Amino acid sequence: MVNIQTSSGFIAETSFEGAYEKRAVKRDSQAAAKAYKQAEKTSVQEHLGEGVSITISPESQEFISGVEERKVAQRAEKEALREQYATNPFAYSGNALSLTSLETGERVAQEPAQWRVFSESLYKHGFYDNMSDEEVEKMEGMLKSITSGTDSISGLTDSERSYSALSHEAAKLEFISSVNALHYFADNYVPEGMQGAFRDLIKSYEDYNKESVAKHKNADDLYSEAMAKISAPNAYNADAVVKKAQEQTVASQAIGKVKHTDEEEAKQMQDYQTLFDRLTVQKDSAGSIFNVLQDTLINYAAGGNKNADVLALLHTRNDGSINHMADYWTKLLM
Repeated sequence: MVNIQTSSGFIAETSFEGAYEKRAVKRDSQAAAKAYKQAEKTSVQEHLGEGVSITISPESQEFISGVEERKVAQRAEKEALREQYATNPFAYSGNALSLTSLETGERVAQEPAQWRVFSESLYKHGFYDNMSDEEVEKMEGMLKSITSGTDSISGLTDSERSYSALSHEAAKLEFISSVNALHYFADNYVPEGMQGAFRDLIKSYEDYNKESVAKHKNADDLYSEAMAKISAPNAYNADAVVKKAQEQTVASQAIGKVKHTDEEEAKQMQDYQTLFDRLTVQKDSAGSIFNVLQDTLINYAAGGNKNADVLALLHTRNDGSINHMADYWTKLLM
């Protein structure tokens, strides 16, 4: 049962924590309930003696029979609130609590975890019913990895998004990768009868995140843009350490000056898509395809600049995101 409370003009709603987590909680609850019943039985026997018959009063029986009615009423209230404050299913806090303002219907952002939206839909459709704990954990693990990059750029403000490890250009590649990976997951892991609902969620995922992806900039991006506006350092007779720092600054400035037209941007996104189309067919070539994806990203972010320092700096800034994508695709393609 989802617990709904009202406090200071907000609805506090316990979110779906995952199918594997629900199983663990259920096991713990059942074990605790069994232990409690045994302890209660032992206590009664100690106080009243063996062979004593315990009966439940009519009032208690009436109370128990009303529990399910109250659960139904609470579920109906929850659905009514969802309808009243209908939003994109991904526009939620995503962690322990989802807070919705009663006055405005706006969500209060907390740590996002968009995989739970996909997993909850699968859970409600019975996707996990015949799976072992290990299989459930594997499925949810893939969904977590596929969406974690996008989660990292879901902040409401530039300052929140700046902490992401994803650069401006890596975020766009990560998003295309994520969407393609979700479609691959649907094709290869989700039963046909559940695919329609899952694909509807992928569309909602795209709609909800595309704006954050388009305007995302992390700390490195913001630094390069700021440095591009000042004169390049040029200290004479500098030692090796200072000279290296100057070269890094000049490289960062060059990156910050790169601009692209809408046409160039569209072509770049299509080039990425072509490579992901190839990836889903040529599974044995995943390693080489990700090398090409990395080179394509670096060349675009450099604006065609072949300077070794510029390329090295871009590799440093983007290697982690490329490795992350390659990791979850490797698991998907197994």
